[in-house]
Amino acid sequence: MSLGWLPVLNHCVLLSSGVTFCAIFICIRLAPYCKLLDHPNSRKQHYAPTPVVGGIAVFMGLLTTIICMRHEFIKWQIFCGSAALLVIVGVLDDRHDLNAKTRLFCQLCVALLCVYAGNIELRYIGHLFFSSMTHAGPFSPVITILFLLTFINAMNMLDGLDGLAAGITLGQSLLLVGISISLGAHFTTIILESMIVMLIIFLAFNAPIPWRRHARIFLGDAGSTLLAFVIAWAAIDLSQHTMDDSITPITILWCVLLPFMDIVSVCYIRLKQGRSCMQAGHDHIHHLLMKLGMSRALSTYIVVLISFSYGLLGVYMANVAISESWQFLIVWVNLLMYVYITNKLFTSNMTMPIKIV
Repeated sequence: MSLGWLPVLNHCVLLSSGVTFCAIFICIRLAPYCKLLDHPNSRKQHYAPTPVVGGIAVFMGLLTTIICMRHEFIKWQIFCGSAALLVIVGVLDDRHDLNAKTRLFCQLCVALLCVYAGNIELRYIGHLFFSSMTHAGPFSPVITILFLLTFINAMNMLDGLDGLAAGITLGQSLLLVGISISLGAHFTTIILESMIVMLIIFLAFNAPIPWRRHARIFLGDAGSTLLAFVIAWAAIDLSQHTMDDSITPITILWCVLLPFMDIVSVCYIRLKQGRSCMQAGHDHIHHLLMKLGMSRALSTYIVVLISFSYGLLGVYMANVAISESWQFLIVWVNLLMYVYITNKLFTSNMTMPIKIV
């Protein structure tokens, strides 16, 4: 599998990056008047009230990319509509703290819209079970909806440190854009290239760096759900291309694996304690690393590196022609190891506080 790692920045990408850059400054100024500020509390341990408008700025850039492409296929109109709905619900959640059922219902509506109007569906799943089965058949819509809902919520729940969700998404975008270029998926490539540049711009205001005490802007729920949706859409779209035999759905799964592993681990820990899976807690991988004494910045960089490394492993296994069934088995082994290790870390450090370092 040949990956084109250096995306060509066309005028759509450059224009959308400029719009994102300007939108960040405008949104930061307007955030206090719109009451879109995230205030520190016992669960949110940042330093000062921070604008949660990063998702709005990224959406403005993404919308610019779509308009600039002038592509009339219905699925891109559905893409924009779905992304806009998630951003609106996310902004309302940032402003009014919506309950989990309301958010999940809106996400379900988006997933149904994608499957039945946008024709985005996981029909081809590959040879995952040491058999000749390659298609999901009548279970395809259900699998697609579950994939979208799980990934969106997994990324939203992971968004707990400066630069974490955006950093993970940046790594996923870099992996997927290489695959997209090799497949000749022109429009998906442009979307992912735009995401890469926009995320770099956002991280310049958000990522933990030595000379900045705290982030100037957060993604907010609008941003984390938007980023997750774009990656999920691109992953589903690319997984259904069969022009390159070495690129299979399991390769795409490796590129987006970490959020799935983390949400399984978190749900296991919470259910074991008799808590709801949707209840907030300090049981994500980055929280566990911080309880071990790591700084917020180091925890962020380690988790981003782990996520990117899983994707590189998937690409490597595709290049050396390891069968899809064996790769799927390795995924399960990694998942079980991840749940075991995180559960042990949580149990042994359950009473230790998280320090702001």
